Amino acid sequence: MRALALLAVAVLACAGGAAAGEGRGKPPCERPGTWVRPAEAAWLHEAVRAAGYRVAGCTGSAWVVTAGRARFTAWTTAGAGGSSDRTYARLGGVAIRTDGTRLAWPAQGLTVWLAPGDTDHAATGALPGRTALAWLAVATRRLPRVYRPIRLVPTPAAILDRCRSDPLVRAACPTRLPELRRWQVYPRPGVPGVFGVEPGAEAPERPELNRPPALVHVELARGLRPTVAWPWPDGPLVRARDGLLRRQRPQPLLLGRPSWNGRHGELALAPAFPAGGSQGNHLVFRWRQGGAEYVLGLHAWEPLSEAVATLRRMVGSLPAARAK
Repeated sequence: MRALALLAVAVLACAGGAAAGEGRGKPPCERPGTWVRPAEAAWLHEAVRAAGYRVAGCTGSAWVVTAGRARFTAWTTAGAGGSSDRTYARLGGVAIRTDGTRLAWPAQGLTVWLAPGDTDHAATGALPGRTALAWLAVATRRLPRVYRPIRLVPTPAAILDRCRSDPLVRAACPTRLPELRRWQVYPRPGVPGVFGVEPGAEAPERPELNRPPALVHVELARGLRPTVAWPWPDGPLVRARDGLLRRQRPQPLLLGRPSWNGRHGELALAPAFPAGGSQGNHLVFRWRQGGAEYVLGLHAWEPLSEAVATLRRMVGSLPAARAK
């Protein structure tokens, strides 16, 4: 449904006529036309917005984007080719090339292009600065072109062995995790009661870009205090609705008191870093079993409902336990 909604935005926005100006979030078309591949237009539209910038309209073959004082067009072509005259900069983990006027970089089997001004060939306007350009590059490389269900895989043996080597958390080590592209574990041996897996880095204030496998941060602890520095919320309950991560949250939110895989506990959404500490922006499930208390946190993303379902599946990978 999400992919169909994005496709509708792109088709309406680039079709011209009265329909382009109707409804919220549908930028007007400055010149009628049709993108060669509407699904790619929809994806780029969403990537621009996820990067934090505004789509002001479209030319029929490119989005018109504003980022601060910059105004430029953005479009895609098939394949990972592009302008190869020289390297403009290396930002967002990718080399951005230029021919002296336009910029280009590869992203998920496409080439993303930027040109100054309101049309593909305009000599007016301005390209984004390096910070804005870096966020655009990150967004086009992290935001999936096709949304597929989050894939849980068996926890790599090296991770599971390291977690189970700590007797304080051994009973709560998840045997399945979201798919990992790379990872590192913490803390160093000799720090009992805490275990974490952290590949990638957070995209602050851009929750759509923190969806696995771009970011998978899991933190498990015996008891609250090793990792939860904020006061645990005691109500009222807040529904775990999509969009909640975009709100300012100086305090943690209590999302519910679920029973997952025989474990009755509480689910909270932590404040962002630094107030949230190492569990910043995490969904944190807290429960008791065998006379001990555990907390398992997963860095959240939008859509939040998908993140909640993923954490529930992780808890489901623990050995079954009786509800208390």
